[in-house]
Amino acid sequence: MNGWTKEDYIRFVEWRVRAFEVSRANEEKGIPPESPDHPLSELDLRIWLAQVRDGRSLSQIARKEYPRAWKTNTGKRGNQRAISRVRNSVTRVEKFLNRGGLGFCYPKKWQQELEASLKHLLLR
Repeated sequence: MNGWTKEDYIRFVEWRVRAFEVSRANEEKGIPPESPDHPLSELDLRIWLAQVRDGRSLSQIARKEYPRAWKTNTGKRGNQRAISRVRNSVTRVEKFLNRGGLGFCYPKKWQQELEASLKHLLLR
């Protein structure tokens, strides 16, 4: 999956979410569901999309996806458990996208890291 752009990753994860939706619709029709070929839940994928594609913060996602765990009067500091769940979901998806490669990175971040490495090598 190396060399993919951010949009490619987004389309790939959207496709995985659609596969869950189709499986659920088939199950309602009486067709046995197929097991996914990855260890991620639909919630993990939706959380990753909300952060990467939609640009939502971890606390916004936690408020939406874990409303029972979100305490309204305590702010972000009092809701670290729900925010941690969101952070763990994002990490699981990024680890899945990383498998067998140099690592999941956005092109801009990768370019900045490359420039920093080259500067370090050239200054020796």
